[in-house]
Amino acid sequence: MGEEKLLRLKTLKELKSIGLYPRKNIKGQHFLVDSYFLQKIIDTASLSQEDRIFEIGAGTGNLTFELGKSGADVIALENDINLLSILTEKFRDFSNVKIVSGDFKKINLAELLRTENSADWKVVSNLPYYLTNYIILALLEKKEFFKSIVLTVQLEVGERLTSLPGKKSYGSITLFARYHSIVEIIEIIPPEVFLPRPEVYSAIIKITPNRIPPVYVKDEKVFFELIRAAFNMRRKTIRNAWLRSPLIKYTEAQIDEILNSTGIDSKRRGETLSLEEFAEVANCLCGCNDNT
Repeated sequence: MGEEKLLRLKTLKELKSIGLYPRKNIKGQHFLVDSYFLQKIIDTASLSQEDRIFEIGAGTGNLTFELGKSGADVIALENDINLLSILTEKFRDFSNVKIVSGDFKKINLAELLRTENSADWKVVSNLPYYLTNYIILALLEKKEFFKSIVLTVQLEVGERLTSLPGKKSYGSITLFARYHSIVEIIEIIPPEVFLPRPEVYSAIIKITPNRIPPVYVKDEKVFFELIRAAFNMRRKTIRNAWLRSPLIKYTEAQIDEILNSTGIDSKRRGETLSLEEFAEVANCLCGCNDNT
């Protein structure tokens, strides 16, 4: 019997033992049961015994097991009490793997990952699909903790994170990720290597947080408010979107003046503006405030 089939049967048995299968959707989690893709994740993360690894949504521990074998110190977070029973038993003899019960949305990330040198963590996770965007944004907001972030996500999410201006997949999360990091799609994963099988393709992505953003921004709050306002009304022109948005506190005259001075056509939509163009507008608006 092949290694992949054995892993699938083992995972299926574990899920059945705690009553979580054959439910189609286990809180949005799909467990990777293919040794090739598990190893691809490990290889992408470039692990060593000196690394500290944070895994979100450990599930039945298939990825956790590979992380533990690397010799790195692992904190594996899981919120499901039934899955925690599997994890606790499976890793009781792993001195380098710590299983933590908790909800990612409620934990104090800074406290959990506090070390002498905080900027030495690697995140390696097969994310619960329903929390993907939230987790990525939260990790990038705390990017000072992380050397790298290797995730399995829906392919659609990977495409949004790496999209370009003018594409349908281009949005505020694209720009947020681009400001804070470099994102790469490493490999596409077919649905059949998960249990239960999702309805979409997935992807392994690597996010490398930056220490210095690729564009200079005077006020990040203004910068991201402009981006959110533009994409909250993405079918409107940037001028109309910014004038109608409760996020934007600038006058019509200020917005017109800035668009004119930057040479950006007021009839363009937000989905056509690059990171650099949003930064230019934001910095000019901050300059307006400085001069008032």
